[in-house]
Amino acid sequence: MPPYIERIRRLSWRGFSFTLPLWWEITGHHFANDEGQFQFYERVRPRGQLVWRTVPQTPDQPRILDEVHRRFLAKAAPADASVFAALSTSVVGQFLFAWHRPGLPAYASLYQHSTRTLLQWIFPEHDEAFAASTLLPLLESFRPNHAWPRRHELFGVSLQLPEPFAFEAISPEPANVAITFETAKDLHLTARRIGLDRAVLAGLDLAGLHRRLLSRARSRVMSSQPVEFRGLRGVRTAFERRGERRMEMLTGAWWPGDAWMWHDPTEGRIYAIEQVGPPKHPRLEPDDVVG
Repeated sequence: MPPYIERIRRLSWRGFSFTLPLWWEITGHHFANDEGQFQFYERVRPRGQLVWRTVPQTPDQPRILDEVHRRFLAKAAPADASVFAALSTSVVGQFLFAWHRPGLPAYASLYQHSTRTLLQWIFPEHDEAFAASTLLPLLESFRPNHAWPRRHELFGVSLQLPEPFAFEAISPEPANVAITFETAKDLHLTARRIGLDRAVLAGLDLAGLHRRLLSRARSRVMSSQPVEFRGLRGVRTAFERRGERRMEMLTGAWWPGDAWMWHDPTEGRIYAIEQVGPPKHPRLEPDDVVG
């Protein structure tokens, strides 16, 4: 697989990491402090849903999965719900894998004691051949993602960030992904992945593209200079943005920003890392955070 395809297949987030099956795409997501979910499609066919939530104590996972399936049957096949007893189960990697019969949903569950997080997969249809070729390798690809620096791999963006950084926002447009993280001291880091490189760069260079993106983010560009990042042509841009703390907002103070953008013509992608925050707050080096 080309490197960028392998990068898109990697999913690393709140304490977990998977390698997605080829051509699975994230079509929906929800993030909250102690819970969240991803939805996956392959072309126009739903393939799965990954849900996580914090639970106060070790859960009874077989009972939970049985109850989830019983509720499904109550809506989809009431006659089957009245005679349903329990799902069949097996252990796949670190997951409890559970199913009823072909054509009905299958499930997988894992409790991470260190973070008190319950991970649950819901697959729309169980088929033994598809499970063996696709679902079981997916579950076996699981790796914990607790250590710092922690991996954040989503929509082709690949980062490793130290502990102070927490997720702030995401804008997953088809050819323009932006994910922002922040620290308690108001340092904001935004990672971008831009596709359709030929069309994007048809009428302007990297410096002009970077200036346009930063301007849209309510920034004013101070200077830019050509650089090389891992052997690729790039640009480094200094900019400013209005402070977001209460005092800075009242006084109209501007925070300094530092940004890198580079073009990978082999992948047909443009990548960028932007950092902005209060003066004297140390910035990270792009080479240390880009996966």
